[in-house]
Amino acid sequence: MATTEPVTSAADLSYEALAALTEPRLVTEIPGSRLPRALIFRDSFASRLVPFLSEHFSRAVYLWQNDFDANAVLTEKPDVVIQEIVGRHLYNFIPSPELVPQ
Repeated sequence: MATTEPVTSAADLSYEALAALTEPRLVTEIPGSRLPRALIFRDSFASRLVPFLSEHFSRAVYLWQNDFDANAVLTEKPDVVIQEIVGRHLYNFIPSPELVPQ
């Protein structure tokens, strides 16, 4: 059930659907919510987190990529940005604070 179209609720994603989440972009929305918006840069380990994180944001955009994308931040205008990286990839992770939009 992975989709690039907004789903109405994180509950719409079954455990089986989560196991198959390989879409590069996933958007979840809670219509009419006043919760904050989130942009999440993720890898495969975040697939199981989607329903739990999504219920705390009016709109959550999940991008399957390791690199920070300043243009995505400017486009989505999130209140929160999360960059999830599996521990074994931290050895070559280079923080780039200069990419954070002002």
